[in-house]
Amino acid sequence: MNTIHCIAPYRHPQAPDVWVFDDPKHGLDQEPFVGAANKSLNDLDTELQAGGKLTVFFSASSLPDASLSLTAMSKTEHARTHGCSYHDGTREIWLCPAMMHYFPGDTAPDTIHIKAQAGSRRPEPDA
Repeated sequence: MNTIHCIAPYRHPQAPDVWVFDDPKHGLDQEPFVGAANKSLNDLDTELQAGGKLTVFFSASSLPDASLSLTAMSKTEHARTHGCSYHDGTREIWLCPAMMHYFPGDTAPDTIHIKAQAGSRRPEPDA
């Protein structure tokens, strides 16, 4: 089964170098990206001329026309509490434990495929 998730990262209003996202379904409000993840989002923002607002689709399964694929650098069975390091082909990116809201179990996926689009389509909580 190919489950595709969606978030809408945007620049934090008081810290424009930091990207954040909201997901009320999982209790996340201005959940920050850290370190090199912000650089990757900056690159996508520039490439797409998105003006600081992106829609990001992601999946552990292949996505057509993926903008980016992240490969796990070290498998951890404790991703739910410690997060996991990935590599995007250019830089190491650490994803915090909040990512595990989107993947079952306690082990992070080997690969996360990402497709980004300009503009914000913030997901609504399930009714």
